[in-house]
Amino acid sequence: MSIAERAYASKTSNEEKAVELVRRRNEIVKNIDNIQTHKELMSISRDINSLIDEGYDSETDVTVLKSKLYKKLIELKEVCSKRCEQLKDKEDKIKCETYPESADVLAELHTKADNIMLRLLSQFTRDTTNNKMIISNALRTKDRATGIALLRLAASPIISQYFTPRSKQDALDMSKSDGEKSWQIDHDKRLRDVGRERGSAVLENFFLSQAENVIKPKNESYFGN
Repeated sequence: MSIAERAYASKTSNEEKAVELVRRRNEIVKNIDNIQTHKELMSISRDINSLIDEGYDSETDVTVLKSKLYKKLIELKEVCSKRCEQLKDKEDKIKCETYPESADVLAELHTKADNIMLRLLSQFTRDTTNNKMIISNALRTKDRATGIALLRLAASPIISQYFTPRSKQDALDMSKSDGEKSWQIDHDKRLRDVGRERGSAVLENFFLSQAENVIKPKNESYFGN
Protein backbone atom coordinates (compact mmCIF):
# COMPACT_ATOMS: atom_id res chain seq x y z
CA MET A 1 0.00 0.00 0.00
CA SER A 2 1.35 3.39 -0.98
CA ILE A 3 1.83 6.27 1.42
CA ALA A 4 -1.14 8.03 -0.14
CA GLU A 5 -3.29 4.94 0.27
CA ARG A 6 -2.24 4.52 3.86
CA ALA A 7 -2.98 8.20 4.56
CA TYR A 8 -6.41 7.85 2.95
CA ALA A 9 -7.17 4.70 4.90
CA SER A 10 -6.08 6.36 8.15
CA LYS A 11 -8.19 9.42 7.40
CA THR A 12 -11.19 7.23 6.58
CA SER A 13 -10.71 5.23 9.77
CA ASN A 14 -10.47 8.39 11.88
CA GLU A 15 -13.57 9.81 10.25
CA GLU A 16 -15.50 6.62 10.89
CA LYS A 17 -14.35 6.62 14.49
CA ALA A 18 -15.38 10.25 14.89
CA VAL A 19 -18.81 9.49 13.46
CA GLU A 20 -19.19 6.53 15.82
CA LEU A 21 -18.20 8.65 18.83
CA VAL A 22 -20.72 11.31 17.88
CA ARG A 23 -23.39 8.62 17.50
CA ARG A 24 -22.59 7.32 20.97
CA ARG A 25 -22.61 10.86 22.34
CA ASN A 26 -26.11 11.40 20.94
CA GLU A 27 -27.22 8.06 22.38
CA ILE A 28 -25.95 9.14 25.81
CA VAL A 29 -27.96 12.38 25.61
CA LYS A 30 -31.11 10.39 24.81
CA ASN A 31 -30.44 7.85 27.56
CA ILE A 32 -29.90 10.51 30.21
CA ASP A 33 -33.48 11.69 29.74
CA ASN A 34 -34.73 8.14 30.39
CA ILE A 35 -32.73 7.42 33.56
CA GLN A 36 -34.87 6.19 36.46
CA THR A 37 -32.47 4.44 38.86
CA HIS A 38 -29.00 4.86 40.33
CA LYS A 39 -27.82 1.85 38.32
CA GLU A 40 -28.80 3.48 35.04
CA LEU A 41 -27.20 6.71 36.24
CA MET A 42 -23.88 5.04 36.97
CA SER A 43 -24.02 3.14 33.67
CA ILE A 44 -24.35 6.41 31.74
CA SER A 45 -21.53 7.93 33.79
CA ARG A 46 -19.31 5.02 32.71
CA ASP A 47 -20.41 5.54 29.09
CA ILE A 48 -19.29 9.18 29.25
CA ASN A 49 -15.91 8.20 30.68
CA SER A 50 -15.55 5.53 28.01
CA LEU A 51 -16.31 8.11 25.33
CA ILE A 52 -13.52 10.33 26.67
CA ASP A 53 -11.08 7.40 26.90
CA GLU A 54 -11.73 6.50 23.28
CA GLY A 55 -10.89 9.95 21.96
CA TYR A 56 -13.95 12.16 22.17
CA ASP A 57 -12.07 15.40 22.69
CA SER A 58 -14.73 18.11 22.87
CA GLU A 59 -14.19 19.29 26.43
CA THR A 60 -17.10 21.71 26.23
CA ASP A 61 -19.47 18.99 25.10
CA VAL A 62 -18.20 16.58 27.77
CA THR A 63 -18.90 19.29 30.35
CA VAL A 64 -22.44 19.62 28.99
CA LEU A 65 -22.97 15.85 29.18
CA LYS A 66 -21.72 15.63 32.77
CA SER A 67 -23.76 18.67 33.78
CA LYS A 68 -26.88 17.16 32.22
CA LEU A 69 -26.22 13.88 34.04
CA TYR A 70 -25.76 15.68 37.36
CA LYS A 71 -28.99 17.61 36.92
CA LYS A 72 -30.75 14.31 36.27
CA LEU A 73 -29.26 12.96 39.50
CA ILE A 74 -30.62 15.93 41.48
CA GLU A 75 -34.03 15.40 39.88
CA LEU A 76 -34.02 11.71 40.81
CA LYS A 77 -33.01 12.51 44.41
CA GLU A 78 -35.86 14.99 44.76
CA VAL A 79 -38.38 12.50 43.36
CA CYS A 80 -37.03 9.68 45.53
CA SER A 81 -37.00 11.79 48.71
CA LYS A 82 -40.59 12.83 48.10
CA ARG A 83 -41.58 9.21 47.54
CA CYS A 84 -39.89 8.19 50.82
CA GLU A 85 -41.94 10.82 52.65
CA GLN A 86 -45.18 9.75 50.96
CA LEU A 87 -44.59 6.10 51.79
CA LYS A 88 -43.72 6.97 55.40
CA ASP A 89 -47.01 8.88 55.71
CA LYS A 90 -48.88 5.97 54.12
CA GLU A 91 -47.22 3.49 56.49
CA ASP A 92 -48.08 5.63 59.53
CA LYS A 93 -51.72 5.90 58.45
CA ILE A 94 -52.00 2.12 58.03
CA LYS A 95 -50.46 1.60 61.49
CA CYS A 96 -53.12 3.87 62.99
CA GLU A 97 -56.01 1.97 61.40
CA THR A 98 -58.31 0.00 63.70
CA TYR A 99 -60.99 -2.55 62.93
CA PRO A 100 -64.35 -0.78 62.66
CA GLU A 101 -66.65 -2.53 65.12
CA SER A 102 -69.96 -1.48 66.66
CA ALA A 103 -69.60 0.35 69.97
CA ASP A 104 -72.59 -1.59 71.32
CA VAL A 105 -71.01 -4.92 70.41
CA LEU A 106 -67.74 -3.92 72.07
CA ALA A 107 -69.49 -2.70 75.20
CA GLU A 108 -71.36 -5.99 75.54
CA LEU A 109 -68.17 -7.99 74.96
CA HIS A 110 -66.22 -6.07 77.58
CA THR A 111 -69.01 -6.45 80.13
CA LYS A 112 -68.99 -10.21 79.56
CA ALA A 113 -65.17 -10.22 79.70
CA ASP A 114 -65.23 -8.43 83.07
CA ASN A 115 -67.55 -11.07 84.54
CA ILE A 116 -65.51 -13.96 83.09
CA MET A 117 -62.26 -12.48 84.40
CA LEU A 118 -63.68 -12.19 87.91
CA ARG A 119 -64.97 -15.77 87.76
CA LEU A 120 -61.57 -17.08 86.57
CA LEU A 121 -59.73 -15.08 89.23
CA SER A 122 -61.84 -16.68 91.94
CA GLN A 123 -60.60 -20.11 90.78
CA PHE A 124 -56.88 -19.32 91.02
CA THR A 125 -54.92 -20.80 93.93
CA ARG A 126 -51.28 -21.14 94.87
CA ASP A 127 -51.12 -24.36 92.87
CA THR A 128 -49.30 -23.67 89.60
CA THR A 129 -50.69 -26.76 87.89
CA ASN A 130 -54.24 -25.77 88.83
CA ASN A 131 -53.77 -22.25 87.54
CA LYS A 132 -52.36 -23.39 84.23
CA MET A 133 -55.27 -25.82 83.86
CA ILE A 134 -57.75 -22.97 84.41
CA ILE A 135 -56.18 -21.08 81.52
CA SER A 136 -56.07 -24.18 79.34
CA ASN A 137 -59.75 -24.96 79.95
CA ALA A 138 -60.75 -21.35 79.27
CA LEU A 139 -58.92 -21.43 75.94
CA ARG A 140 -61.01 -24.41 74.84
CA THR A 141 -64.20 -22.31 74.87
CA LYS A 142 -63.15 -20.40 71.74
CA ASP A 143 -65.27 -17.52 73.03
CA ARG A 144 -64.37 -13.88 72.24
CA ALA A 145 -65.29 -12.52 75.65
CA THR A 146 -63.22 -15.28 77.30
CA GLY A 147 -60.31 -14.40 75.01
CA ILE A 148 -60.52 -10.75 76.12
CA ALA A 149 -60.69 -11.82 79.78
CA LEU A 150 -57.61 -14.01 79.36
CA LEU A 151 -55.69 -11.18 77.72
CA ARG A 152 -56.43 -8.98 80.73
CA LEU A 153 -55.24 -11.71 83.07
CA ALA A 154 -52.10 -12.21 80.99
CA ALA A 155 -51.32 -8.51 81.50
CA SER A 156 -51.32 -8.96 85.27
CA PRO A 157 -47.82 -9.35 86.76
CA ILE A 158 -49.14 -11.98 89.17
CA ILE A 159 -51.13 -14.08 86.68
CA SER A 160 -48.90 -13.69 83.61
CA GLN A 161 -46.48 -16.33 84.92
CA TYR A 162 -49.09 -19.04 84.22
CA PHE A 163 -49.34 -18.10 80.54
CA THR A 164 -47.04 -19.34 77.80
CA PRO A 165 -46.32 -17.34 74.61
CA ARG A 166 -48.59 -19.79 72.79
CA SER A 167 -51.49 -19.40 75.24
CA LYS A 168 -51.22 -15.60 75.01
CA GLN A 169 -51.38 -15.81 71.21
CA ASP A 170 -54.35 -18.20 71.42
CA ALA A 171 -56.15 -15.77 73.71
CA LEU A 172 -55.47 -12.93 71.28
CA ASP A 173 -56.86 -14.97 68.39
CA MET A 174 -59.95 -15.86 70.45
CA SER A 175 -60.60 -12.19 71.22
CA LYS A 176 -61.10 -11.36 67.53
CA SER A 177 -64.15 -11.96 65.37
CA ASP A 178 -63.82 -13.70 62.01
CA GLY A 179 -64.31 -10.32 60.34
CA GLU A 180 -61.50 -8.78 62.38
CA LYS A 181 -59.18 -11.68 61.61
CA SER A 182 -59.77 -11.21 57.87
CA TRP A 183 -59.27 -7.47 58.27
CA GLN A 184 -56.05 -8.05 60.22
CA ILE A 185 -54.64 -10.31 57.50
CA ASP A 186 -55.33 -7.65 54.87
CA HIS A 187 -54.03 -4.87 57.15
CA ASP A 188 -50.78 -6.71 57.87
CA LYS A 189 -50.26 -7.46 54.17
CA ARG A 190 -50.72 -3.81 53.22
CA LEU A 191 -48.34 -2.77 55.97
CA ARG A 192 -45.70 -5.25 54.76
CA ASP A 193 -46.11 -4.15 51.14
CA VAL A 194 -45.73 -0.47 51.99
CA GLY A 195 -42.80 -1.30 54.26
CA ARG A 196 -41.03 -3.07 51.42
CA GLU A 197 -41.72 -0.18 49.05
CA ARG A 198 -40.42 2.32 51.57
CA GLY A 199 -37.34 0.21 52.24
CA SER A 200 -36.57 0.07 48.52
CA ALA A 201 -37.08 3.83 48.18
CA VAL A 202 -34.82 4.60 51.15
CA LEU A 203 -32.14 2.29 49.72
CA GLU A 204 -32.42 3.92 46.29
CA ASN A 205 -32.07 7.34 47.91
CA PHE A 206 -28.92 6.16 49.66
CA PHE A 207 -27.41 4.84 46.42
CA LEU A 208 -28.25 8.10 44.64
CA SER A 209 -26.35 9.99 47.35
CA GLN A 210 -23.42 7.63 46.87
CA ALA A 211 -23.60 8.18 43.11
CA GLU A 212 -23.40 11.93 43.67
CA ASN A 213 -19.96 11.46 45.23
CA VAL A 214 -18.82 9.88 41.97
CA ILE A 215 -20.62 12.09 39.47
CA LYS A 216 -19.86 15.36 41.21
CA PRO A 217 -16.26 15.21 42.50
CA LYS A 218 -15.37 18.10 44.77
CA ASN A 219 -12.57 19.23 42.47
CA GLU A 220 -14.91 19.66 39.50
CA SER A 221 -16.00 23.27 39.05
CA TYR A 222 -18.33 23.08 36.10
CA PHE A 223 -21.28 21.89 38.16
CA GLY A 224 -21.34 24.97 40.30
CA ASN A 225 -22.23 25.06 44.03
